[in-house]
Amino acid sequence: MKRAFQRWYKLVAAGLVLGLFTAFGISMVALVHVKTAMQIADNQLQETYRAFDRVLGGEAYDNRPLDHPTQLAAVDWLNGGEPITIYTAKRDGQPVATLLSIDAQKGYNGSITLMLGILANGTLSGVEVVSHRETPGLGDKIESRRSDWLEQFEGRSLNSPAEDQWGVKRDGGLFDQITGATVTSRSVVMSLKQALSYLQQLRPELFERVEPSALLKTNKPLLKYPDWITLQQGFAHTRQGLLI
Repeated sequence: MKRAFQRWYKLVAAGLVLGLFTAFGISMVALVHVKTAMQIADNQLQETYRAFDRVLGGEAYDNRPLDHPTQLAAVDWLNGGEPITIYTAKRDGQPVATLLSIDAQKGYNGSITLMLGILANGTLSGVEVVSHRETPGLGDKIESRRSDWLEQFEGRSLNSPAEDQWGVKRDGGLFDQITGATVTSRSVVMSLKQALSYLQQLRPELFERVEPSALLKTNKPLLKYPDWITLQQGFAHTRQGLLI
């Protein structure tokens, strides 16, 4: 009986020790995971703000745009028909630029995610490519770290150049295309024009706001196609109520 009790005691003691080591190991792994996840999230946040600074082209702001997103209703001619979230950069409480990310749908190998800044006067402050699957050595030259191709869009608007000049030179437009990557170039140029058209219709509402807007969930009518999409003539200077 005594020997059996000792055997049972040793098994229990070994089990407890093993359990304690297991619990300690799990706790350490969980702690490392939490710290790593927090560091990754912080790095991603800092990189997002660095990207914001790049697309704003030096325009000063003193708020944290990511803290105050505004979601706009979807239109089927932009961003693959998905809703668009914008972020407002402010200085002294006044909006100075709108930041947004859109997916250009007709890249050579799929969609191209762009981040762009649009100033209060409707001009592009800058453009960055966030992600893409274009051909290495050709289409990847849309990346700012590989070429200065994106710089030609800085300071451009729907009026500069005229809307019928918003295209690559091969199509009779103003903008250079990347050699060997015309499809990629065309997709970026068209998407930038679409984004400018979209926000042109909303610019007074966006830049007259002083307080951050709440996330928008609306059943109001969507923005209409700009005339250049349907008729290739001019721009319909109309907008429908889209913001709260």
